[in-house]
Amino acid sequence: MQDLWRRVVLRIWLTGSIRLEAGDTSLDGRVLRGRQGRLAFALLVTRRGRPVPADVLAETLWSEDLPRSWTVDLSAVVSRLRTVFSRLGLSRSTLVHQSGCYRLDLPADCWVDTEAAATLLARGDAAGAAAIAREPVLPADDAPFLDELRRQLREVLLRALEELAVAGDVSAGQEAVALEPLRESTHRSLMQALMATGNHAAALRIYSRCRDLLGEELGAEPAPETKMLYEAALSPPVSPSSSTIARTAPARALRALPGSVAMLVRSPLVGRSTELARLRHLLTSPGGLVVIEGEAGVGKTRVAAELALEGHAAGHAIVFGRCDEHSAVPYQPFIDVLPEPTIGRGDPDLERSQFFAAVAHRLAGLSPVLLVIDDVQNVDADGLLFTRFVVRALPAHRVLLVVTRRTGGGVSHHTAEQLDENFKAALDEVQRAKPSSSKGRYIQKASVSTTFGPGVPIDVTAL
Repeated sequence: MQDLWRRVVLRIWLTGSIRLEAGDTSLDGRVLRGRQGRLAFALLVTRRGRPVPADVLAETLWSEDLPRSWTVDLSAVVSRLRTVFSRLGLSRSTLVHQSGCYRLDLPADCWVDTEAAATLLARGDAAGAAAIAREPVLPADDAPFLDELRRQLREVLLRALEELAVAGDVSAGQEAVALEPLRESTHRSLMQALMATGNHAAALRIYSRCRDLLGEELGAEPAPETKMLYEAALSPPVSPSSSTIARTAPARALRALPGSVAMLVRSPLVGRSTELARLRHLLTSPGGLVVIEGEAGVGKTRVAAELALEGHAAGHAIVFGRCDEHSAVPYQPFIDVLPEPTIGRGDPDLERSQFFAAVAHRLAGLSPVLLVIDDVQNVDADGLLFTRFVVRALPAHRVLLVVTRRTGGGVSHHTAEQLDENFKAALDEVQRAKPSSSKGRYIQKASVSTTFGPGVPIDVTAL
């Protein structure tokens, strides 16, 4: 901000207490001699270089109490302003009256704080912009032009605070939310500030307040970008010594082949060499997503179980879970990953965050992992969010996620389109988080159409 000041002759402050400086001369607002002087000065400064009709200026000064002698009274106010400008070393012709209008002509390099705030913000000095915009403009006075000026400064302040919060300033984010609790971007900026400090639990609480506030006051849901930030907050960095991580069984317990898989593979799988060949090579990849889709009873679960059997032989930890249509067990398909998911009691968002964090830690200890979710169309809302979390974790923890999905009717909690959108959004997040040079190493795409039984199609998509 000081670099900007050195280039100017005249500096004017309209925020806080009015102040004028030129060279070694400094004047405060008292030289304007009361309300009419302050309003006339502020209006002419903000509209400098442009004609202001005398009657408009008079209405601003006296509003509904316009005196009959307003032309004489206005001339007296203008005369006092000319005296003020002359004390700053400016010519009395700085303020001219012509064709029924007044025009204030100040030096081209004149600095006005209300304008400098926007300039500083545009130049990346959010702190400097906030310092100016935080101060009130003529707090003792009211006028339509002041309302607009205050609105503009409030917007500058909010944008500056949001930028500071995104950069990690929690207090700036809190100030922004307090100023505009119904402005969703303020909540996002505070969440980002908290996440930058590692306080994901607090960020989740901010999301909950935002969601509740929007629902109660506006009947609206959080925007997609807010929901994406919420999902990111569900995956905080995990320390192995963290006291919030639930107790887990030793990793070696999941090195055994799950009994559900052993039951499914008791008899040999016949006639599925093409499908297995397309899936088998993924066992050596850094991670991936496989969707096996078809009508009920065509053998989707059997193919997934066969892949799990081969993965177990290749050294993968196997997690095999099924989404029951009427189950009331939270995170039912994932109980083997975290036997005690009820942590962070009393705060659903905190519990979910810590649960996901514990899963991430567990997956890192088990790597490589083959995770099978059978009948994913029945997954509940929390489980769907969890699958998105797992997809984001694929390349980091060498997780191969295999999901089976029933088509062709029947009751489903989620449509195929919703599930595909969920998977695609998660994969997009992974791609955005990785440098372009690594793309293709952890996401492999192929699609084939084959049959289970006479004429029954099944799609196997490996991502």
